[in-house]
Amino acid sequence: PFWGPQISYSPDGRRLAEGSQDGYVRIFEPASGRLLRSIHIGGQAPIVQFSPDGLALAVGGSRGVRIVDASTGATRLVADIHPYGACGAYCDANEVAFSPDGSVVYIADTTNVVRWNLRNNRLRLLTPGPIGGAFARGTYYVALSPDGRRLAVGGVPGIAVLDARSGRVLATNASIPWMWGIAFSPDGRTIAASESPSWPSYTMAGAIRLFDSKSLRPLRTVARLEGGAFTAIGFSPDGRTLAFGTNLGASGIYDVASGERLVSFPGHTTNIWQ
Repeated sequence: PFWGPQISYSPDGRRLAEGSQDGYVRIFEPASGRLLRSIHIGGQAPIVQFSPDGLALAVGGSRGVRIVDASTGATRLVADIHPYGACGAYCDANEVAFSPDGSVVYIADTTNVVRWNLRNNRLRLLTPGPIGGAFARGTYYVALSPDGRRLAVGGVPGIAVLDARSGRVLATNASIPWMWGIAFSPDGRTIAASESPSWPSYTMAGAIRLFDSKSLRPLRTVARLEGGAFTAIGFSPDGRTLAFGTNLGASGIYDVASGERLVSFPGHTTNIWQ
């Protein structure tokens, strides 16, 4: 299968949650690798994200999305939403996003983006269809700006920025044929997007492109990859570098300003999703 279970660090870095296809979410101590807790979800549960306060986990899979107490494993809330078809194709780090205060969860479910208010347990569709030429073939990724006010949505084709509360469309760009990930810079001014052919192929090249986060005006291309795709991207906390993974197993770090590859990590031989 073409998927990979997600991992998520707690905000203090002392716990690491791992999703799985066997129905369990496991929490480890990163420093030692010691298993702290196994939480039985039932059904596939590959998508996992810690809440901003580290007290809860959002877990997505074949039985919907649920909010789970990270200490006890008890389920607090359940929503009948299936992010990216429960990863029937693959899992990336961007199907689920918490608001900065942890009161809202945004979920991409292939067709729509759903806003889940955890305080009153209400669901609302933010994207009930293609937007400005974008997403004609699906909506797969969500990323929230650091201030929680704007929601970047990635799909096929294109990207859009929405008002995170109302869903009002602020900007669109349908020029990206296929996207494998999006990320806001720490200062919220820039969005990095992984652009690629409609499927990783030796006949076409993938790229990491930067966009103005308010207008989605293209800024520049950080890196290109011949014959494959950047399947995972993420900014460093200071915003100066970008980590990447590819469908060919390559991974490393680029300097955002110069596009120079600073570090290459050897060892992987297949898809890197996060």
